[in-house]
Order: sequence, then C-alpha cells, then structure tokens
Amino acid sequence: MDTTTYPIYLVGGSKGGVGKSFVSLALADYLQRQDIHVTLVETDTSNPDVMKSVQDEMHCIAYGLDEADGWIGLVNFCDEHRDAAVIVNTAARNQAGVARFGATLACTLGELKRQLVVLWVINRQRDSLELLHAFSRTFPDAITHVVRNGYFGTPDKFTLYQVSQLRRTIEARGQSLDFPDLADRVADECVEAVRTGHRENCGCGKGCVAAPLPFRERRGAARGTVGGCGDTDFVRRGGFRVFSTDSFGAGEGFERSGWATGRIRKPKRVRG
Repeated sequence: MDTTTYPIYLVGGSKGGVGKSFVSLALADYLQRQDIHVTLVETDTSNPDVMKSVQDEMHCIAYGLDEADGWIGLVNFCDEHRDAAVIVNTAARNQAGVARFGATLACTLGELKRQLVVLWVINRQRDSLELLHAFSRTFPDAITHVVRNGYFGTPDKFTLYQVSQLRRTIEARGQSLDFPDLADRVADECVEAVRTGHRENCGCGKGCVAAPLPFRERRGAARGTVGGCGDTDFVRRGGFRVFSTDSFGAGEGFERSGWATGRIRKPKRVRG
C-alpha cells in the first residue's frame, strides 16, 4: 500500500496578470508526467480558468478563500486526498483572506503530514515583493520558491528582487526560478485554451489531438533567456518542457529526474 504523502503546492502572487494560471497548469502537467496523482483546488471562484482547463483530467474543486469556510473546506479536501499532490491556484484578491484565515491551514499542516510548497510568481514591480513578505508571515514554515515570469523580461531585469534581502531569505530554503517567455502564437493558444477549457487541437492545422497541455513538447515554443541559477526547474530541452525536475518540494515521494537540483547553468538563448 502506497503511504507516500505529497506536498500542497500553492501557486500565488496575490495580484492579477503575473502568470499564476500558466504556472499552475505547467505544474499540473509536470506532476502528471511523473505519474503522480494530482488534484486541483481553484480559489478564483469568479473566473475558475485553470479548473475549467483541467477538470476532465483530474479531480477539481473550488473554494473561496475570502472566508473561513473556504479554508476549512481546503483543509478537509487535503485530508480526504492524502494520496494526491494538491495544487492550489490562488486568486488575485486572496491576500486579505490569507491574513485573516490562513492560519487555518498553517496550523494543520503537521496533522495533515503535508509540506506546504509555495510558487510565488512575480513581475518586476515592488508590490510583488511586498505581497510575498506579507504572505510569508502567515506561512513561515513553507518552502517558498520565487518564479520570475520571463514575459516581463530576463532575470537581470528583476532588479528590485535581485538586490533584495527577500531574495537572500528565499534562497536560504527555496530557489529563484525562471518561467520562460512563450512565443506569441503559443501564448495565444494557451490563453484561449485556459479561457474556454477546450484543448482538442494542437494548433498545427492538421487536426491532431493535443497533449494534455497545449505547450507540452512544442518545439521552438519558447523564446528569450531560459537558464541561470535554477534552470534545472524551468527549461526547454529537445522541445518545450516547462518543468524538468522535482525541486519544488521537500522531495518526499518524488523521483529524481537525473539532474542535480540547484545546479547552476549558463543562460541559454532559445529561438521561437
């Protein structure tokens, strides 16, 4: 009997437009490819785009985290699905709910025997860091990785984060990761797939059936710089594969993909 306990992955950013939905989809895709049972908790109840996109592939449920009942429902859901990794896709408005009720989850992680792993998606603005600082006060024991969204520029453009004490604090336990910019055509297809929840066609014009995510194995789909410290996590190799290792979690129940976590590589230019 498999008694492996998988982490709770919380994809946050507390503001709209930073790329949380794409990161949630990519994480779900990666975990499924590792043959890990995945469930999704959608907390953007007004626009549940990620849930609509994956509801035919995994068990999904929606909870609003603006009220205590939503957090209680989240905890109960994690308890009922101990055999699955739980991805929590957060809404832009959830910061107030985190501050008021987040302790409901934080105080039960030990009982659940779960590690909370946070993927905090940022742009280049100061409020991305301020919101993370506020979030971290509620979940001080979480393993937090900051995800620089390449849509907003190469890693060196994230100057505020690069020189911050927050970065040093994050990298003491977690990592700074780089999510690659997508070519416009592929990004448009992804947005449409998320918006409609339909991914029947891969977009090649030949009518073939797409893989579970429209950006899976899409050669030449990435552009910009993919690499630097942490490119063991977001990388395009022989096609477009967003996740390539398991360095998001405490490692419990995860299979290593053969690459050393934390290995530093030189940035690689990828043409789209």
